[in-house]
Amino acid sequence: MSDIMESLSNHELIEEIKSLVAKEKLIDSEILMALKVVKHRKLHLRDGYASLADYCALVLGMSEDQAWKRSQAVDTITSHPWALEMLKSGDTKLSQLAMIKPKITKANEEIIKDFIPGKSKAEVKAFLETVGLNGDRLEPLDYVEIKIRVKKDTLAKIKRVRELQSRSRYLPAMEDVHEDVYAFWLAHHCPVEKAKRAKAKAEKKATAASPRKKAKETPTSCAGAGDVRNNDANTSAGSACAGRLGLIRDCAGAGTKKTKDIDVLRLKNIKIPTTPLSSHG
Repeated sequence: MSDIMESLSNHELIEEIKSLVAKEKLIDSEILMALKVVKHRKLHLRDGYASLADYCALVLGMSEDQAWKRSQAVDTITSHPWALEMLKSGDTKLSQLAMIKPKITKANEEIIKDFIPGKSKAEVKAFLETVGLNGDRLEPLDYVEIKIRVKKDTLAKIKRVRELQSRSRYLPAMEDVHEDVYAFWLAHHCPVEKAKRAKAKAEKKATAASPRKKAKETPTSCAGAGDVRNNDANTSAGSACAGRLGLIRDCAGAGTKKTKDIDVLRLKNIKIPTTPLSSHG
């Protein structure tokens, strides 16, 4: 094959490369359509793989990057069929279809669809940061690029975290991995973050207890003909038992001191034997 390429003229060589690129685009679209069927039939789950990306890498022999891109692009073309036609026509690339997957919704798909044709990966990434899930336009985020050097075992840990995160969502970018790790560490070790969490917990507890407190403070009436209401805490007990006070007054009017004393004891809820009034005459 290399000998054939060497024998081509400059013009013929460029035309041959264009032909190969067109075939590559066609192959990419055909691979996506095939993977869409694999996911629909849940063949990756049948073989014990939690995600299509794992299946592509470990069974189909794709690189980690290829596996992630194609698994994300499958979801994109499943929800938005026009994306596949755009890939076939060469208006966009596999990377862009993978990139828009976590951001595209029914509310913003027209905005994204109109923007991505002919755009580079960097342009699409920057644009997606300014589009909300509901179609609103957002202020672009302010990024600072940094470079770090880590040991091989640390890199392995980062990749493992990235893999675990991809089980519940799309395969995150490295900056997303770092953001989550730093946020987790601060939430559990930073005194300021701990204080915020404790305050929020206390406010939630107070809000939940408020209805119960109001229910306890609701006044209740004392039934009976002699019911007397009084807000003074010192007289509330006597007010609730005004009927018994009436009995004391009756006894006092009859000039029966002993009977009066007996009824006072009853008012205080002290049990005593009942003696007929006639025995005190």
